[in-house]
Amino acid sequence: MEGRIDWSVVSVDSTVCRAHQHAAEAHHRPARIPGHSSRPLQHRSDEAVGRSHGGFSTKIHLTCDGGCRPLSILITPGQWGDAPQLIPVVTRIPRAAPSPSSPMTEPNHGGEPAKTVHRADASVLRTGPDAPSLPRAEVCETHTAVVLFVGDRAYKVKKPVDLEFLDYTTVAARRAACEREVALNRRFAPDVYLGVGELRSPDTGVPKPLVVMRRMPSARRLSRLVRGGAPVDDVLRAVARQLATRHADAPRSREVDEQGTSDALLSRWAASFAQVRAMADDGLPLDGVGEVGEVERLVRRYLSGRKRLFDARIGQGRVVDGHGDLLADDIFCLDDGPRVLDCLEFDDRLRHVDGLDDAAFAALLDRASTLLSAGESVVLDATWSHPAQREAAQHAAERTSADLVAVYCRVPGDVSAARLSTRAPDADLDVATAMATAEPSWPEAVTSSPLEAAVVQALAAVRPYGADQAPVFRRPYMEPD
Repeated sequence: MEGRIDWSVVSVDSTVCRAHQHAAEAHHRPARIPGHSSRPLQHRSDEAVGRSHGGFSTKIHLTCDGGCRPLSILITPGQWGDAPQLIPVVTRIPRAAPSPSSPMTEPNHGGEPAKTVHRADASVLRTGPDAPSLPRAEVCETHTAVVLFVGDRAYKVKKPVDLEFLDYTTVAARRAACEREVALNRRFAPDVYLGVGELRSPDTGVPKPLVVMRRMPSARRLSRLVRGGAPVDDVLRAVARQLATRHADAPRSREVDEQGTSDALLSRWAASFAQVRAMADDGLPLDGVGEVGEVERLVRRYLSGRKRLFDARIGQGRVVDGHGDLLADDIFCLDDGPRVLDCLEFDDRLRHVDGLDDAAFAALLDRASTLLSAGESVVLDATWSHPAQREAAQHAAERTSADLVAVYCRVPGDVSAARLSTRAPDADLDVATAMATAEPSWPEAVTSSPLEAAVVQALAAVRPYGADQAPVFRRPYMEPD
């Protein structure tokens, strides 16, 4: 059935199977509990036989796709109403393309693979005290959409809004956006984005389009795993490889390359600055709006002096039709590999980026892990101002059984002020002071002052067994894999 299921419509219905007490020459006496003279007050937990007018009955609840192919079945006692069983029967719909390498993950915030429902396993088709617990329905709202989480499905409905950079005020525009979102995101997570469906209501003539997705377990979010201290080096490596594969397969064109020029980047920055100023003029409370002018000056200064760099990246084929908005909140680490969701779909130009924009940090740690596994030492030169980045580096070292030595270089305030006053900086002393104040502490790092003491302490940490060492092998420059 792979690839043949029509997810555009999911129909739900039920029917009753009734057996009269005189059928098949059954005894005319009412049912009794063995060894007792009383009748059972309710059905047994291991069967779906109930009581309704006319005798014993069983109700069959069924879901079908747009081609009338059965998707899930639920059997209950006959007197159980249709409406209360809607969510139970819908949540039993398996994903579109079951395969051993990609098991469906139940949305129970535990991330355990779901059991395959076999016909002989009647227990998973029952409801009642002994039935498996179902995940709670949830709602999440963004500035452009409302996402409904029901069972193991997520339904994303576009809002009829006009935000200047996108216009979803018509049903046709929202349908086109849903179709575009599914097509683009299937490049990264084909088994998550199931298709475009419709939401129908008796009081509306035109159905509302929506994106139908497989619900991901929130406990497997990459951001949540990092905050919890879980080892994520293998996940980062898998994400980097997945992105590299998508980038290698991505089509190149003149339109894509044009968005990688310094002029195109400057144009996008200018549009963002103009939008921020417009919101400020409308009286919206915005933090840091007073620094917009300084940030714009620094952006223009940097881009104006980097034309050669961006032209070289275009010439090397580094500008691709990528993800465009990769966040740790949108990466889910499942047992059979990561799922990368929610790429930028409303403006192609914003998705045509240098591949480094999609995978800079993940690629850094993946490269470090590869070299460490080969027995080489690695220097990760970065600001490491975010605790999550420091934890990811620690996990990469633990995974490869390597020692991690964190060396924190702190420049004295008077030296920093003198340097900033004698050369053209990308930031002034006030910006540097604000960044230093906001940076979280790093007690595990080696730091000292003045300069001579800092060098001695750093060398002692890196070379705990003495200052002598064998000649250093200089690795030639390596192109990215």
